[in-house]
Amino acid sequence: MEHKAIRGIRWTLLGHGASRAGSLATTFVLARLLVPGDFGIVAFGSLLIGGILLFGSLGLASAVVIRQDLDRTQLRTALTLMIAAYLTCATVIVAASPLAGDLLGEARADDVLRGLTVPVLFGGLTWFYSAVMQRELQFSRAFACMAGQVITIAGTSIPLAASGFGVWSLVIGQISGAVVYTGLLLSLAPYRVRPGFDRATARSLCRSGWGFMLQGGVSFVEQNADYAVIGTKFGSQQLGLYSMAYRIGEIPNNLIVEPVAQATFPGFARMRERAEEVEVAFLTTLRLTAAGAFPLGLIAAGAADPLVESLLGPKWTGTIGLLQILGLWGSLRIVQATIGWFVNSMGCSSHVGRSYAGLLVASIPLLILAADSEGAKGVAWVMVGNIIAMTAIVGRIAHRHLHVPALQQWKAVKPSVLAALPAWLAAWGAAAALAEAPSALALLVSLTSGVAAYAGTLRLLDPQLPTEARLQLRRVGWPGSAAA
Repeated sequence: MEHKAIRGIRWTLLGHGASRAGSLATTFVLARLLVPGDFGIVAFGSLLIGGILLFGSLGLASAVVIRQDLDRTQLRTALTLMIAAYLTCATVIVAASPLAGDLLGEARADDVLRGLTVPVLFGGLTWFYSAVMQRELQFSRAFACMAGQVITIAGTSIPLAASGFGVWSLVIGQISGAVVYTGLLLSLAPYRVRPGFDRATARSLCRSGWGFMLQGGVSFVEQNADYAVIGTKFGSQQLGLYSMAYRIGEIPNNLIVEPVAQATFPGFARMRERAEEVEVAFLTTLRLTAAGAFPLGLIAAGAADPLVESLLGPKWTGTIGLLQILGLWGSLRIVQATIGWFVNSMGCSSHVGRSYAGLLVASIPLLILAADSEGAKGVAWVMVGNIIAMTAIVGRIAHRHLHVPALQQWKAVKPSVLAALPAWLAAWGAAAALAEAPSALALLVSLTSGVAAYAGTLRLLDPQLPTEARLQLRRVGWPGSAAA
């Protein structure tokens, strides 16, 4: 992989890490000021908007990144298509807003949905210039944009929540963050593009984006059907509790996998364009990403009780049991997402999309049955089964179509997976032993125990991995990694 992409990992890790950490800290503060139902309404509105956008945006942003052959003239057509697509989506969302209130049983939901639609109006510009930055490997500029967005959301939503604005503090925070983010993208873009249109280019872009749209849309429905089932069956309160557990379970993916993928996705695409060998680079990425991220979800699951009590407070107690399940989901997602980004960058998005569509047909009835019999916890267990199936799908595609042996994929993640089990046990044991202690102390000891157990076991299973990780950190220019 070219040097610019490798060095870009530092900026994507910093950018996404700071962004997600800031967003998470803001969420924890807001959780103290608001009630679970407020988060449930916004989660349900975001679900409806996200579903419409994934199918309505035509997969064009990913096509802009992966199509390295596009020149500036052709990018003008991409910009026009994206602006038109997002304006159309905004119109559909506003028209469908009364449906949100009916499905959730909340009179406020339709107004909230209309408020959340505001960023969609200029979403074409947002996603076009975000894709351009990723395409041109301008990761330090993307870092600045994300930092501005997070600071704006926190600086807007927290004071509003403290002043009694309730759910609207979340909505206004999202709008203000989107405005600042788009403004920074436009001001820091490596180049500007004027709208234009060429019919042949439009057809070509739509063909390139079709696989991403199919996969993204089906994956979105499959991964968010749990929100829809819980929201419609149990209301905003239960959805708020579930969505908080889901957010925490997503932390490893958001902090590590997504930022690494922002650099490796265009990097692998460029290697493919030049017909270069990618297997070694992919397996190295999979091995190191799993080493850094896989145990985090399981450690959070083991420490769920003190984590929820100390960070969220007593009104979120219903999140504990859900996090104990969705923490496992979060760890498994590390492997699925890393392999999924790779196969997409190599042009296999349509294969993934079709396979996920088949899984979706089976999973939705299971979600409904699980909700009826076991409630939200049953839904969470179905999500664990789904992520296992999705991991098998992308692993098989990498094996069959890209000739990366399944055994090599397993060897890349095996040490991390096996070492994560004692990490979970140590975190859970510490939390149970300190059940009567102050929650902050119990959380600190639980997390420390889990990390220590993981590090010790991993060193026994794979003594070379720490040295390899330091060498790779040196390649990306990570501070403090100069000494091996």
